[in-house]
Amino acid sequence: MKNFLFAIILIFAIVIQTVFIVKATSLDTTVLQGDVNGDGRVTAADARILLRYVAGLPTGYEKEQLLKTGDMDCDGEITAADARIVLRICAKLFKHSDYLKNIAFKSDVKPGGAKSAKTVLKYESIYYFVTSSGLESFDETTKKRRVLFESENIGGLYQDGDELYFSVVYDNDYEEGVSTIYRLKNDDIKKVWSYDKEKPEYNSYFSDFNDFVVKDDYIITCKSANHFWAYSMSKDIMLFQSETVGGYIKLLDDDIISNGHRRFTLYSYALKTNNFSVLRGQNKDKTENPTDLYDNFEVIGKDLYYTKRTPYSVCKYKENNKDQQIIKFDNEYNIELYTSDGYLYILCTDNVQKGTGKSEIYMYNPQTNSLSDGIEIDSLTYTKFMVFENVLIYTDNNNIIYIDLDFK
Repeated sequence: MKNFLFAIILIFAIVIQTVFIVKATSLDTTVLQGDVNGDGRVTAADARILLRYVAGLPTGYEKEQLLKTGDMDCDGEITAADARIVLRICAKLFKHSDYLKNIAFKSDVKPGGAKSAKTVLKYESIYYFVTSSGLESFDETTKKRRVLFESENIGGLYQDGDELYFSVVYDNDYEEGVSTIYRLKNDDIKKVWSYDKEKPEYNSYFSDFNDFVVKDDYIITCKSANHFWAYSMSKDIMLFQSETVGGYIKLLDDDIISNGHRRFTLYSYALKTNNFSVLRGQNKDKTENPTDLYDNFEVIGKDLYYTKRTPYSVCKYKENNKDQQIIKFDNEYNIELYTSDGYLYILCTDNVQKGTGKSEIYMYNPQTNSLSDGIEIDSLTYTKFMVFENVLIYTDNNNIIYIDLDFK
């Protein structure tokens, strides 16, 4: 009878799919999560111990010991759901998305404060991610997790080959620290640029280090809503400043692409030639009531994608104004773009006053020039979401919610 019940639980564990709501918690980095009996492996024997505890049967382990390695969904209790996760590991049904939800991040991974700031990256077998504790890493091979840099003010991450850059961001009037960008390479962390408001070239502008890019020797970041600047790491000097363009920035080859926060225009700034050009839009301030509005953009490889309002759509930039329309919407949508793993994710939210207040997310594959069907989700706050390894991550009442995106 007991074997029959265990078989039923095993089938139940493998089949059911769930969405986890994960609260902030701590994780002991010296143990292998799921290895309840401490034999160095995650096996069905570990799940059996958890199931015996749930059934009120003797296990030979204290609850504190079980919570240390067996609380797989971080709800502070040992339940059948934890045993199910262990069994999925044994059956090799655990995907990268499951690592995001349960093993690797198992805490409050925060979507970026800025719309385009990334807070989780992967290089080779190591995940780097931002939590309320600071910058942390998880090695997929050794299953070890570490806190690399402690700070509650981590802004964004940027990967440049084997170098990881991250920012620590403070408000302009914060007296306990200055905004700084660090570089991590081979476990060595070095400060590479700090916002020094005492220097004349920094004048009165506040630098938003949430959103920055790295190109060769340059760090390029927003200086304010309508300005950006570039800093030379080797020379320790400010090389140039743009006094007319700012907002969000991306790299397209050797050009800086920006959208001019208050101008709804796409700009290009050539690093090598110092040339400035308007790609799309009228280069008018919003007080001048421009009619051609470009809100958001993303870069994948050598291609630029953008949103526009006339009509509400997402397009791929091409020379000579022969742009390719990826998707068009009939309603007045707020449209946000996000790139991950070479795909373009399109999140559109209906106007709450005029529509349903629901959101839909689409995935565009540039390699095949194909667009998925939309997946409907609850309305999101656009500054609080990200996509990583086909998993949507967003915040809701201080919880971090993970949803597997099964596009068709």
